[in-house]
Amino acid sequence: MYRFLVLSILVPCGGSGLAVAQAPTAEKPEHDVPLLPQIPDVRLRLLDGASSESEFLNSVGDRAAALLAESQGQSDEARVNARLAAANLILARQMAPVCSRSLLAVPNANDPTRARDALARARTLLDGAKALIDAADAGHDDPPVWIRSAEIRHQTLGSFATAFDAIFMSADRPDRARTLRRAATKLWPLTENDDPEIAIAARLWQAFLRGYEDDVNPAIETLDLALAKPDEKTRRLAFMSALLRCRLLARQGGYAVSLALTNIIEERCDEWFTTADDRGDALRTTTLIELVVLSDWFEAIEGEGRDDERRWCAQRMRDLIEARLTGEQITVLGLDTTFPLPMAKRKTREQPDSGA
Repeated sequence: MYRFLVLSILVPCGGSGLAVAQAPTAEKPEHDVPLLPQIPDVRLRLLDGASSESEFLNSVGDRAAALLAESQGQSDEARVNARLAAANLILARQMAPVCSRSLLAVPNANDPTRARDALARARTLLDGAKALIDAADAGHDDPPVWIRSAEIRHQTLGSFATAFDAIFMSADRPDRARTLRRAATKLWPLTENDDPEIAIAARLWQAFLRGYEDDVNPAIETLDLALAKPDEKTRRLAFMSALLRCRLLARQGGYAVSLALTNIIEERCDEWFTTADDRGDALRTTTLIELVVLSDWFEAIEGEGRDDERRWCAQRMRDLIEARLTGEQITVLGLDTTFPLPMAKRKTREQPDSGA
């Protein structure tokens, strides 16, 4: 636990380096106990021009159903690909809002139920694809080429499904810690995938899963550096990875370091995002993570004689809220896809079974 009288935070200076800025001690209010401000309610920017999240989720479900309908009466290969593509839509797109809120620490009370329902539908599709693959493979000494490709895609989708199953399982399960670790291990081969979109998504979710552990160092080491410029194809996944790294550094006790990094990320939103809407939502998203870190820091400060430190955290939160998170509807940036889409049309590197 860090003990200090005056908070020092690294902030960008005029050159390429970093300067140390000392936070002034807030004036002591009339009450003796510092009060923690409430983080405002935020909502994710809606995807695909939908008027509501429900409309978006239904449209994805309709697309998945259409894929299955179109494959009726077609070859085994076509029916397998349709089921894999439909499962991919559900896991990558329908799961995007609930997964984004988990990453940003702003879960909705209905998210676990929605996630489990979506995952059950995806599992049914994956089971159906596996049954067709096994039936088509039976009795072949030299099975068709498409079977091996389908098996690889099935395994990849299954690894992500297992990760999301673990994230949204009941918090009181006695085997929760073991299940989280096994799910993270199952993603390991995908972190080395030669498709950068698959690799960065696997690293993001593996780090998130390992972030539940007491020692978050392995989770931090899984992620790229927070200030690494995102690639265009993986911009949102990389952005979320950077913010997750900041949260994990704070969990480690590096609250000041985490805030310094988020300050720099805020400045780089203009460079990392190309549209005004994206830049505005990304800035508010980064501010949201700052508030989460400050709130955690406030709660972590223990002992007598440290009210000035708590008071500074609370005042900094109020300043951020007033500057950036006001209004009736505060939108933030979430993932548009939890991992690449569509898997059924991508070349996926062959991966060994993790044994998890």
